[in-house]
Parts: sequence; structure tokens; C-alpha cells
Amino acid sequence: MRRFVIVMRVIMMVLIVTALVATLTDVSGRVPDSYIDLVTYFTLQVNVACLGVWGALTWHAVRRSTPAPWVEYGRAFIAANLAIVAVIYWGSVFPLGTQDGPQLAWVMVISHVVTPLYVIADQALVGTRRPLPWRHLWIVSGYATLYVGLTLGRGAIGGWVPYDYLKADAGYGPVVSTVLIHGTLLVVFSAVAMRWRSARRIADPSAVPVGEPGVMLEPARARVR
Repeated sequence: MRRFVIVMRVIMMVLIVTALVATLTDVSGRVPDSYIDLVTYFTLQVNVACLGVWGALTWHAVRRSTPAPWVEYGRAFIAANLAIVAVIYWGSVFPLGTQDGPQLAWVMVISHVVTPLYVIADQALVGTRRPLPWRHLWIVSGYATLYVGLTLGRGAIGGWVPYDYLKADAGYGPVVSTVLIHGTLLVVFSAVAMRWRSARRIADPSAVPVGEPGVMLEPARARVR
């Protein structure tokens, strides 16, 4: 099982990199010409965060060492934020991207179906059963608030806004209500990602198992109260 988890994380990283390359080489006209505009897509940012978290986990698994505490917070972050990415895309954005040729449609499937489903399964089933403390909920859910604020601010001065539901063309009322709904869902997803551990039965290969399935020997710096 240890090898399976490592292989699956590597496969997911390869898929994300492939999707990024496909995005950068797409000629359908849907992808912004400016790289600055392109990186403002929240989906792209969270998928890149997946590369960092899974890369760190794989590195420690190969070295048979225990990762720093931020990696577990990173796991919760990508799980909660990719879950909200999937909800928003299929609830508000679809079929954007899927109508612009098979290359971009494939990117949409990877970014909004495959990676969210895998990261949720990985977060639910693999790792220590020790929950993260409530006081750090802001670490997992706070970035989206900053992202929305910066995006709305950029739109207010006539800058690029990547998502139609964040455009205030019809006033800020619909935007605020949508953001509040999404924000509430994200807080719920973040709390679940940080606290729910009962389904975990697989020891994370990047830590040293000590007996009970899913419970790892963690250094003193990784312990939370």
C-alpha cells in the first residue's frame, strides 16, 4: 500500500504538469495571452499547490523521513480548496472550456474532476488520525478570501477578472451573495479536511508507522495541541 500511495501521487503530479503544458500550448483562444492573467485562475493556483504538497510528501517518502507540519496543513488546504473548485465549476462555470476543443476539454476534466476526486480520497484515507487544531482554520480557508478580494479590486479598476460570477457588471449584489455561499462551503470543507480522520486506515508513506493504522510517529515540532 505504501508504494501504491507514492505511485498514485506521482501519477497525479504528472497529470497536473501535463494539463499545465496543455493549457500553455492551447490555441483555441480561450486561454489568456498574458501569463499574468493566466495565473489569476484559482484552479491553476490550487493545482500548482498540489504539486508542491505531493512533491514534498514524495520526497520524504523516498527518504523515509517525516515532513514538516506545514505539509499536513497543505494537504488540508488542497483538499478543501479543490473541493470548492469542483463545486463552483460544475455549479457555476461549466461548460466553460469543454467547448473549445479536445485539448482544453481534457484540461478541464483533469483540473475539475480527476485532481479534486483524488485529493479528497487521499486526504480522507491516508495519514495520521490526529486532527489539526481549530485555531488554524484560517490557514486552510483564508487564502480564498484574499484571492476574491484582490480579484474584485482588480476588476473595480478595469483589470482582468477570470470568472464571470466575480464580475460586477450587474452590480455587486449577486457577486456578494455568490461569494458568501462559496465562502461558507469552503469553511465547511476546510473544517472537514482538518478534523475528520475516522476513515483513515492507510499510513502515510512519508512518515513512520508505529502500530495503529493511520497513526504516525511524529517529531515534537509536528505535535499540535
